Amino acid sequence: MSDFINNILKDLKVDLTEAFDRNFERKAFFSGAPWKPTKRPVSRGSLLVRSSAMRNSIKSEIKAESLVFSSSKPYTAIHNEGGTINMPPRKQILHFDRKGRFSKNNKRASYGQKANVRGYSVNIPQRQFIGDAPEVNKIIREVATENVSEAIKRLFSNRK
Repeated sequence: MSDFINNILKDLKVDLTEAFDRNFERKAFFSGAPWKPTKRPVSRGSLLVRSSAMRNSIKSEIKAESLVFSSSKPYTAIHNEGGTINMPPRKQILHFDRKGRFSKNNKRASYGQKANVRGYSVNIPQRQFIGDAPEVNKIIREVATENVSEAIKRLFSNRK
């Protein structure tokens, strides 16, 4: 019986991994509403796929007769579920160019200055790409039905 379940889980692993990966191409969770755009669009890359690091970090694994999806990136959960990130107040070195303008690139900066940065919070909207959905249940039903059909065919072909 466990071989039967393992076959189903292996097929589900392939099909669901592919389905969840396509959500990044759709920029939506299956056929649902498209992901909310970022406040500051960046010309390089697509939404949630600037470097593909998060997309490529998503792994599926069969553990104790269940299928588990995980990511090595700590920010994957906040993007998938949405939420608020609270940044505490802190001291930070801010970099400036020769004209005294703030510079994000500290290699081009001519000097740095310590500053107290106030605490703030960032609201990340939910941009779900993994989870339960009617489409996921449909894939599970199709894979289970296909595996049951194959098992019945094998059972009756062995009896002859």
